Amino acid sequence: IPNSVTNIGDYAFMNCSGLVDITIPDSVTSIGDDAFYNCSNLTSITIGNGVTGIGKDAFYGCSALEQLELPSSLTDIADYAFGNSGLEEITIPASVTALGHGAFDHSRVTKVTFTGKAPQIGDDAFGNVFADVYYPSPNCDPSWADMIWDYGGYLQWYPTDSHSYCAVITPA
Repeated sequence: IPNSVTNIGDYAFMNCSGLVDITIPDSVTSIGDDAFYNCSNLTSITIGNGVTGIGKDAFYGCSALEQLELPSSLTDIADYAFGNSGLEEITIPASVTALGHGAFDHSRVTKVTFTGKAPQIGDDAFGNVFADVYYPSPNCDPSWADMIWDYGGYLQWYPTDSHSYCAVITPA
């Protein structure tokens, strides 16, 4: 994708089974709805640090996609954005303020790490997911204190912090 592109439109690469890897440049600010829907052979994607939003079903059905680093510019992950994907681990950047309904529904995620304040989390964001979830301790970040821990999956929640200072620690 050339640096002159500023957004990836809806349905841009939908059902493109020949797509194996892609680099989204920093010039791109949004990834549209269904942009990579069912790209079943997509194994590697690099998302530039300009992306602030990932659209509905953007990576739904990307069953070969196992790991992905989300950019620190990202604020919104829409409904079912990574549903039914092959993702196994995901770190949600501190910049994310909203996770849509079913965002990771039926994915293969086994480890989720939140690095900032508690985002708004939609119903069934982790539906049918068995995962360990690490989040900043309510002692460090009060925004986590009133969270309801039922997001449709089978999740084990672990606060992370240090007794001397509040830092996010992701267990190895």
